[in-house]
Amino acid sequence: MSEFLPVKWGRNLTLYSDPGIFPISNGTKFYGSGNETRYIHNMYVLTDQKVKELEPQVKSMAADLTSHQEKITRLESRIKDMKSTGNISGFNAQEPVYNALISDYNARLATYRQIYTIYEKYALIHNYIIEHMDDREGIYA
Repeated sequence: MSEFLPVKWGRNLTLYSDPGIFPISNGTKFYGSGNETRYIHNMYVLTDQKVKELEPQVKSMAADLTSHQEKITRLESRIKDMKSTGNISGFNAQEPVYNALISDYNARLATYRQIYTIYEKYALIHNYIIEHMDDREGIYA
């Protein structure tokens, strides 16, 4: 046996000696799950890429929605004040602006929900693969 220097293997495993090789059969059995393993790996890479691509867009859109909500809340407060003080002409002038803001917000929200649904799907698949790395059959299914 030769002198063996410790080898770090993965995050939590260090080999301190030559690994043993133990035959478990006569070598005639065929491993037929290579395509499944390749598919899982490709899906892992794809989902990682998609999550990284979509995450900045999701965050930006969420911040944009928050900003629009704040504008709507401020305008809504002004409109209520106008109504309660009897400023009907001011109220009537701001109502279409308010309705347009609501309509714009709802359209942005619908787009955000579509993109977030896609983002969430990729994130869930990616995390499932990471959390079940020892279950090829389950991941593939």
